[in-house]
Parts: sequence; structure tokens; C-alpha cells
Amino acid sequence: MTSRNYLPTSRLRRCTGSAGLLLWQNTPPVLAESPLLWYGLLASVPIVVASFFIVFLLYRQKREAHFRQVQLQTELERADLEMQALRAQVNPHFIFNCLASIQHYIHRHESDLAEGYLVKFSRLIRLVLENSTQAMVPMEDDLEALDLYIQMEQLRLNNSFTYTIDTDGLDTELLYIPPLLIQPFVENAIWHGLAHTEAGHIRISFRLDGPTLSCFIADDGKPGEGPAPEHAAKNKSMGTALITRRLELYKKLHDRAYHFTMSDLEGQGKQIELTIPHEKDE
Repeated sequence: MTSRNYLPTSRLRRCTGSAGLLLWQNTPPVLAESPLLWYGLLASVPIVVASFFIVFLLYRQKREAHFRQVQLQTELERADLEMQALRAQVNPHFIFNCLASIQHYIHRHESDLAEGYLVKFSRLIRLVLENSTQAMVPMEDDLEALDLYIQMEQLRLNNSFTYTIDTDGLDTELLYIPPLLIQPFVENAIWHGLAHTEAGHIRISFRLDGPTLSCFIADDGKPGEGPAPEHAAKNKSMGTALITRRLELYKKLHDRAYHFTMSDLEGQGKQIELTIPHEKDE
């Protein structure tokens, strides 16, 4: 019996030899004989390129978003540090005015009034020191400090003016606002609007309209009846500059615009409208 060697059919090619004999020749497969395969490969090239391009765009967008987030976080941290420094400037400015009022009573030898003033002052200092370490405090605490300050100014001016604080039914325990943001405007109204009146009045009111908390400080004073003390004028400019800078920083921190405007009331007096940064404790 003779043995035969079999080759794979895909690699065998039929041909005729010189003697007319039928021969089988072993040849490798040729891709050119499969045009559909080439068409498929050529068609896939744009898809692969587009896929790499899309992946590159997504990566670059993600990297740029990360860099923007890091930059924004750095700016917010810088703004928060500057805000802390500004609060540190506001507190000595506020305390200085209180000490000036105490000195006023001591010079007049009115010990009983000085003692009562010192009691209120100690409570006020406690609140100021507690609140000064916080970026936002309960509105109730800030209004308590404001109320004590106005009472002290009433004593200093021999109760020559009255005041009201209207919260319009707001839940002042759950609403948080920056400390000592309202007080400088009330101080200006007293020193520059009511210092020369005998029966003045200050009305402080609030209105919450959606995300906007507004504070209105209105007085019926008669400015211009006498020169304000020199230190009061300096304190006014300093206090206004600090408030302006604080509102600019709150704009960066909260991504919202905060401002204050001053307008003349009919008859006499002025009104300050202040938009206040706020948060609600749920």
C-alpha cells in the first residue's frame, strides 16, 4: 500500500505540468484575493481615529475642569482668609466706640449710668467675641448684640431717640447671617442722623424674598444741624469701606451679588437698604 501526503485545501493549487500531468502546488493564501477584508479595514480607520479623538477631548475637558476647580477652591480659601482678617478689623472698631461711650460717662461723674453701661457692655463684648470666630451666626444672636448696642447708644444720648426692630415673622433661630454686618449702618444713623435730634427714631426691618434677605435701616434725623465728631466721620468711612469689602468677598464665596444703597426719605431722614448673605439651618 502506498502512502499519500495530504495538504490543506486552502493551500493547494491545481496546475498542469509540462507533460500534461495534473499537479497540486502548495501556495500561501493571498489577501488580495479577499477585497472585502481590505474594505473593512479601510472603513474602520476613521472610526478608530474618531474614537481616539473623542477620548482625547473628554480627557482634556476633565483635566481643565479639575484645574478650574482647584483654582476656584484656592480663590475661595484666599477670600475666606481675607474675610477673617476683615472681621478682626471690625471688632476693634466696634469696641472702640463702646469704650468711648463709657469714657463719656466717667468724665461726667455719672457712676450709676457708667455701671449700667458697663453691664450691657460686658454682655455685648461676650456676644461679639463669640460671634467673631464664626463666618455665619444665628440671626437671633446678631440682633441681640445689635439691640444691646442701641441701648448703650440710647444711654449715651440721654434717651433722645427710640428704635424698633421688625423681623417680619422670620425664624431668627434658623436663619444665619454674617456677624456685625448691620451694626455699622445703625451706628452711622445714630452718629450722623440722630445725634442732633431730641426725639428721633430708628426703624430696622427685614424682608425675605425668595433667596434675597434685605435689611432696611431708616432714621428720621436731621443731618447738618451740627458737625459730627471728627472720630465719628473717620469711623464712618472706615466702617463703610470694611462693609463694602466684606460684601465683595461674600459675592465670591456665595456667587451672588450683595450691596447696599442709601436714599433720602420724604420729609427728612435717610434709609439704607442692605442685601444680606444668609443660610438656613434645616
